[in-house]
Amino acid sequence: MTTELISWKADLQRGMEEVRVGHYDKGLRFFERAYQSNPNEPEVQLVLGRERLRQGLLSDAERLLHSVHSKRPQSLAAAAAYSRLLGLRLKQPERAFDVIHQALAHHPQAPELQVIRGELLLEGGSFLEARAAFGQVLDLHATDDAARYGMARTYNMEGIIQGQIGDFERASFSFKRAMDLAPNWSGPCVNFGVVLGRLGSLTRAIEVYHQALERDPTNAVATFNLGIAYY
Repeated sequence: MTTELISWKADLQRGMEEVRVGHYDKGLRFFERAYQSNPNEPEVQLVLGRERLRQGLLSDAERLLHSVHSKRPQSLAAAAAYSRLLGLRLKQPERAFDVIHQALAHHPQAPELQVIRGELLLEGGSFLEARAAFGQVLDLHATDDAARYGMARTYNMEGIIQGQIGDFERASFSFKRAMDLAPNWSGPCVNFGVVLGRLGSLTRAIEVYHQALERDPTNAVATFNLGIAYY
């Protein structure tokens, strides 16, 4: 029994080390071996469940993460993984919100829960609430990449809606905010360029399309729009 205990813990540790350096396939093999040794251990179920989620094997992920969450309802890591699976992959936002709200009672300042909550609100079209959720994280952790990208996505979606109804001035502000929050994302640059073109600022639109291509040289929409703007 002692040898078996040491074996699954060693496999779990080795798998986590492999995943940490980006060797996901190697890490998965160690996690599967740990699971074979101790299939009812919550730690093993959690790491293997997260890997199944990454692989897109959602039924396996749901079985494993549901088991972990049932055994350890106060676990922050389990709640984050399970709510992400439920809300963003299985499209069951009500169940996901239940998991998040229960977990927030024990971890009220947990940024990962607020980020997932923000992503769910964004997918549901509740932009103001999504922005508040991401903003709550940024108030405490100004450099949190997930929260900054989530906030950028929120502003970008708001800008698209504002542009669709012809409110180009507000759309310009929203796209600019998205660009500033996510400096490696080309999408808001393209959208900003379209709005600038509608406002008659073609020179500025050309500059913004170039910014988009600096961020992502493969962005075909930016290339096409830049050609149209030059024409």
